[in-house]
Amino acid sequence: MKREISDEVRKRKNRSIIIFVGVFLCAMAAVAVFSACNAVKKYGDVGQEEVEEGLDRRGDVSDEQAGSREEKTEASSGSKEEKEVKGNKNSYERYLEISDPSKITKEHMTEAACYSRKMSEEEWVRYQDFYDRYEEDGLAPKEEMEIVDRMEDSDREVEYPVFEIWNHEYFLPERTLTDEDLLQIVDFQYKLAAAHTQRNEEEKEAALSSPHKVEEDEAMEIADYAIEKMFGVDTSSLDKKIFFNGVASYIVSFAEQSGSTAYTVMIAVGTGRVEWITDYLNEYGEENAVEINQELEQLILVNYKKAKRILEDILGSDMEMISSGCQYMTDMSGKEIPEGTAKIIHYFFQLEDDMVYHMDFSVNKNSFDQLSEEEMKNTDYRTREKLEKEGAKKDGDKFIAPLTGAEKEASGDDLQWIVVPME
Repeated sequence: MKREISDEVRKRKNRSIIIFVGVFLCAMAAVAVFSACNAVKKYGDVGQEEVEEGLDRRGDVSDEQAGSREEKTEASSGSKEEKEVKGNKNSYERYLEISDPSKITKEHMTEAACYSRKMSEEEWVRYQDFYDRYEEDGLAPKEEMEIVDRMEDSDREVEYPVFEIWNHEYFLPERTLTDEDLLQIVDFQYKLAAAHTQRNEEEKEAALSSPHKVEEDEAMEIADYAIEKMFGVDTSSLDKKIFFNGVASYIVSFAEQSGSTAYTVMIAVGTGRVEWITDYLNEYGEENAVEINQELEQLILVNYKKAKRILEDILGSDMEMISSGCQYMTDMSGKEIPEGTAKIIHYFFQLEDDMVYHMDFSVNKNSFDQLSEEEMKNTDYRTREKLEKEGAKKDGDKFIAPLTGAEKEASGDDLQWIVVPME
């Protein structure tokens, strides 16, 4: 049991790190480089040092770079701007959906793309050559790579490269890839980078021109207040730093005199709204897990009221809640109704603007650990309506939601979520 819970805890801690690093680097990190770097890891030792060195030299791919090859290729209908992103058949919105850094599927644990098979050494060398020459030589495939939401459940024969959004996976045909195949992959990665960069620029412009924009000193005051309300901490003795992440948020860090980061707050530049808070001092553990019994039910209720009050204090008039709930993971114990132990209780508050605030309570430390703002489409929040529609098993007011995808793969078949709708 200890291993399974540790896997789940590590996943949540890793997601915190991914969110922070992703926000800080989003203005600099190009999706094409990200995909290619993961391809290096996926494909093993073949030419890794040369590939990694080449990717480091290239750095980010700007909108202008990704579209510059259009001037060298045969003209088609529409403006140059349309051709840069839309190409033959895929829309700008489609590339934005794929390049969304918050889109993590349930089938694998990271945002990294994966591949249905390894490229051969010869294929990899040609791929790298096309990637290096794509801009300078004005290379372009005859057609764009096909993008699908999800491959059919039936055994579809892959005749040419296909990208599946659901699992962020490149499906490659079981034959030697042609130059056209490889150019489609390279073209796809450059256009993802272009969409990513363009989206960041749009978000930055909107934030900086917002009539509700907050300055650094205001953001620092908001962060101080949020830390005080969530953790009951006086931040006056902590070292504070604030910086603009290059897109649409301020990052405020609080450090002890030793230099170790204690807390971090992310604040939207355009609204002053708190987007994320984390406590780096709160380490997870096993020793104080609570049995699934009346004691836990009371703990859930008491801390739900605390979580709601904290969120109301931090958000103020923005706190217009539609529904809320909590969930925790437990073992199945071979019984119809699980009787395991809870170590982290997750509270969710759905607001009227289709956003969800997610707050973690660490049973081990008896304190709240993290707060994050999430889009409804990407959150783990399960509404009562969704659970009933999916036919989830009920135990009184609780629902039992089995693990799926990567969670199940990491934790095995003996764990599941208990979901408790609150309001």
